[in-house]
Amino acid sequence: MYLRRSFIKSRPTAEPYFTYRLVESVRTDNGVRQRTVAHLGRHFEVPKEHWPALAQRVEQIGAGQNDFIPIDLEPQWEDTAPHLSALLLHTRARLHPH
Repeated sequence: MYLRRSFIKSRPTAEPYFTYRLVESVRTDNGVRQRTVAHLGRHFEVPKEHWPALAQRVEQIGAGQNDFIPIDLEPQWEDTAPHLSALLLHTRARLHPH
């Protein structure tokens, strides 16, 4: 799982901007593909150097491994991880209902 920044152009004004997404890799019959787990919008404020640790923390929380492996994630971004993990679990439940 990782965070991705995507370049977008506004349709009415053609003004460029970036959006942010939480993405996971999934194996399909056609090979490995990336699936957007959560759209994070235009105003995602976590600095890029913290993205790998944040993505790893989100996966930990989603797998119920909250305290097994310490992640070097600054406390101010730690609060973001449970929210993103909830989005991850919601997307997985929607894609794979029991």
